[in-house]
Amino acid sequence: MNNKNANFQNQKMSDQSDAFEERYEEMVDESMRQKMTRDEQLYSLKATPEQINHGKYADLSAFESKGHRKVSPEEMKRLKRKALLKKIIPIAAGVVLLTTLLLVYLFAIRPANQYNKAKQRFEAQNYKAALSFFEDLGDYKDSEKYTIYLRGILAMQDENYDEAVRLFDSLDGFLDSKDKSETANQQTSSAILEKDYTKAAAYLAKGDYTEAEKAFLALGDYKDSKEKAAQAKTASLDAIYAEAVRAQQANNFTKAKELFESLGDYKDAKQRLADIEDTKQENELAEKYEKAKHSFTWGHFNEAYTAFTELGSYSESERYAAYCSAMLKQEKGEYEKAAADFEKLESFLDSADQVLACRYKIASDYLSKGEYEKAIELFRKLGDYQDSEKQLEQATEEFKNEKYKAALYAYHDGKYDEALALFEALGDYKDTQKWIAEINNKDSKE
Repeated sequence: MNNKNANFQNQKMSDQSDAFEERYEEMVDESMRQKMTRDEQLYSLKATPEQINHGKYADLSAFESKGHRKVSPEEMKRLKRKALLKKIIPIAAGVVLLTTLLLVYLFAIRPANQYNKAKQRFEAQNYKAALSFFEDLGDYKDSEKYTIYLRGILAMQDENYDEAVRLFDSLDGFLDSKDKSETANQQTSSAILEKDYTKAAAYLAKGDYTEAEKAFLALGDYKDSKEKAAQAKTASLDAIYAEAVRAQQANNFTKAKELFESLGDYKDAKQRLADIEDTKQENELAEKYEKAKHSFTWGHFNEAYTAFTELGSYSESERYAAYCSAMLKQEKGEYEKAAADFEKLESFLDSADQVLACRYKIASDYLSKGEYEKAIELFRKLGDYQDSEKQLEQATEEFKNEKYKAALYAYHDGKYDEALALFEALGDYKDTQKWIAEINNKDSKE
C-alpha cells in the first residue's frame, strides 16, 4: 500500500514536473541554464542537493573521483524532475500568492479605495471628479446610482432641466433625487418663462409691437410682463397713429380713415376722422371746382354753368355760375339781360368789359335798326371803347341826315313851322341855315 502511494505520488510529481519543466524553460535565463547543466551532471552522479549546492563540487571531475557512480537515463530524468519540482514549487506558490493578492487588490481593495475617493469628492461637491470615479467603478455597490445622480446634477448646472428630471426620476428616490426632480421641474418652468420673456422682449425691441403684446400677455404675472404688454400696446397704437397721420397728410383718406377707426378713442383719432371727412369733401368739391373752371376756360359755358351751379356756394362757384349765365345770354343775343347780369358781378373777372361789350352790341343794333338817338346815347356813354367814337359820329350823321330829310319833307309839304324846328335843331348841318332864312322870309312876306 505504501508502495502504491509512493508510486502514485511519484507519477503525480512526474506529470507536474513535465508541465513545470516547460514553463521553467521559458522563465530561466542563460546563467540559470548553465547552473542547471552542472546540476544535471551532478544528479547523474547521484549527488545530493547539499552536494550540488556545495561549491567544492563545482568541478565534476572532483566529484567523480570520490567514487560516485553514474546513473541510467531514466533515473537521471526522474532525479532531474524531482530537482525541478523542488525549485519551481516555491516559485509557483509565490506566483499564486501574488496573483491572489493582485485579485484581492483589484476586486476588493482598489474598488473600495476608489469608492471612498468618489464619496469624498461627492461630499466636497466636486461633482465632475466624483462622477469620473463612480463611472470607473461600474456596478460596484451603488456606483451606478451615484453616476446617474451626478449626471442629473451636472445637467441642472448646464440648465438642461428636462434631462435632469429624466435622470432623477429614474433613481426611484435614491438620496434626494425626488426633491432634485421637483426642483428641476420648477427650473424647467422658469427657464421656459424666461425664454418666452426674452422672445417677447426681442419683439418689442425690433418694433413688432403686436407680437410683443401677445407674448407678454401670455406670460401673465411673470416679472413685469403686464407692464411690458401695456407698453407694447401703447407703442403699437402710437405706430398706427403715426402711420394714419402720414396717410392723412398724403391725402390717402381711405387708408387714413381705416387706421384712425382702428384706434377708437386713442388720442384725437375721432376728431381726425371728422377732419378727414371734411377734407375729403373739400377735396371732392375742389376737384369738381377745378373741372368746372377747366370747362369755363375753354368756353364751354353751358357745361361750366351746370357744374358751378351744383357746387352751390363753394368758393366763387355762384359768381362763376352767374358769369356763365350772362355769357350764355350774350351768345343768344340777349345783350340787355347779359349786360344787367354782368353789372351785378361788378369787378368779377372781366365783367365790366363784358358790360361794355353788351352795350356796344346794343348800340350797334340801334344803329343798324335806325334808332339813331338811342345809338348815339349808348355810343356816347361807351366813350373810347373800341370804335364807339366813330360809331357815334356815324350815328350822329345818320341822325342829322334823317332829320334833314324830314325837315325838307315838311318844308315841301308846306309845314314850315315843323320844317323850321327841324332845321334849327340841325344847327350848321349842310345848308340848314339857307332853309331857315327862306322859311323866315316866307313868314315875313305873309
